[in-house]
Amino acid sequence: MPNLDAYGLICAGDVFAERFFDDGTSTGLLFIGFFDSFKITENAEMKKMKSKGRTTYGNVARQIPLKGESTLAVSGKDLRATNRAMALLGTVEPFSQEVGSDVVKTFDLSAITKDTYLDLGKYLVKTGSVSAVVGSTPYVLGEDYEVMLHSGKILVRSDGDIPDTGSLVVTFDHDAIAATDATITKGGTQSRIKVRWHFDGKNLDNGNHIIIDIPESDMLPTDGVDFLTDDFSTFALEGAINVVAGQSQPYSFVEFPPA
Repeated sequence: MPNLDAYGLICAGDVFAERFFDDGTSTGLLFIGFFDSFKITENAEMKKMKSKGRTTYGNVARQIPLKGESTLAVSGKDLRATNRAMALLGTVEPFSQEVGSDVVKTFDLSAITKDTYLDLGKYLVKTGSVSAVVGSTPYVLGEDYEVMLHSGKILVRSDGDIPDTGSLVVTFDHDAIAATDATITKGGTQSRIKVRWHFDGKNLDNGNHIIIDIPESDMLPTDGVDFLTDDFSTFALEGAINVVAGQSQPYSFVEFPPA
């Protein structure tokens, strides 16, 4: 039998999660990357009856400990799409666009503001494919307008020759984006992040397997996602662990030696 009486706890582990949505669907249990912290905290409150007697004022006459909520705090740098969506209170789904040739976008020049970027509606606009005309008059890229190719934006320059009225017709080509390569995170759309967690770990002190199962938790982000950090951006979630129907405990921690 392994010695389980005295040892330290320093774990390596993989984190899995299943996220539940209000419409009854879920992601299924997914490996969601490498985390820096996976911390369970137990809380309790001591209710005290204090004396106000003449000679015992302030002394505790009786006290009862009351169990508080169990909480989970997780954090890491693995901002794959699943984790981004939780950190940004959103959802994630595949994103794609088909290849486009001679795509036309028309702007009412009387309704736009020059020197501001306008949306072409497609990403990955091809270099050299953009033309801009008003009526039969063509205009020059770099002199009359600017284009951000990868994000699909056009800017009409106030120091160029494009008039203030009429219809600006922009024609361009763009590349395809495969759904297998791209995702879209729709942030700020969810108020509840309901998650089942599974931790598959190993205690490096004694080699024992550490398996933690949390059937249900309600998580919230505790920090933002910094897109301009000087190091790898981090995320952090924290929330209450719930007791689900049919179980007497909010979570389980199983330890056993390797085979």
